[in-house]
Amino acid sequence: MTNMNANLEGPEHELAILFLHHDLDPVTLNNLESLRLRNPGVPIIPISGGKRMEGGVAPEDLTTFSRLHERYAGTDWMYRSGLDVLLVDWYRTRRTIRAKRWFLAEWDGWCGMPVREYLGEVWDADVSVSSVRWPDREPEWFWFRQIQRLLERYRPYAVGMVPTCFTCLSDRAMSPLSERLTEEMTGHIIYEIRIPTLIHAAGMPPVVNPARAGTSHGRASPKAPRSRATSGTRSNGWPR
Repeated sequence: MTNMNANLEGPEHELAILFLHHDLDPVTLNNLESLRLRNPGVPIIPISGGKRMEGGVAPEDLTTFSRLHERYAGTDWMYRSGLDVLLVDWYRTRRTIRAKRWFLAEWDGWCGMPVREYLGEVWDADVSVSSVRWPDREPEWFWFRQIQRLLERYRPYAVGMVPTCFTCLSDRAMSPLSERLTEEMTGHIIYEIRIPTLIHAAGMPPVVNPARAGTSHGRASPKAPRSRATSGTRSNGWPR
């Protein structure tokens, strides 16, 4: 795919937040509001794999994502393998701003502190994650059975991150992810392996962010009806 954003103009932001969602339910909207409330002046871009947020991006804007979503209809591709394709398709074709850092917030993640503060100890890292999984240290991790689905040249760099929500990628890291997530890499490989592996192969291993207080994940929004704030847990955040 051609990068249509190679010549973006305008100021480069220190930080931008990418809000990844698929619905417009109360939990999603409250969690988006929690980001806006605590991060004034930081660009927040809603990117949807389903229903369009006002001012946001939706599947009909993203040709590659829409085509693959249709190809894998009836499978768990969207839930397990679609998020990074959604992200990269936006980065390649619909991005309208420049930023040094891209903070990934999924719809079921609630923000209880400024993202700049949350990233304090890893502000200069290319890839900061909530927790990391290494094949030689946690070989029992369920998703490592998918390593053989990676292209052979990427298997030595296999690494996992859990969860994807609250990951921060420098623009230096987003670029090789965009370049390496080719058509042959978009099948049934969970994005919690695919994202960090492709960036690790470019010489940027993930760094664990020790600051977990003030954030929640897993249908997490204290204000949302019938939801509960949790820490470090994962709901079925993307639809099957």
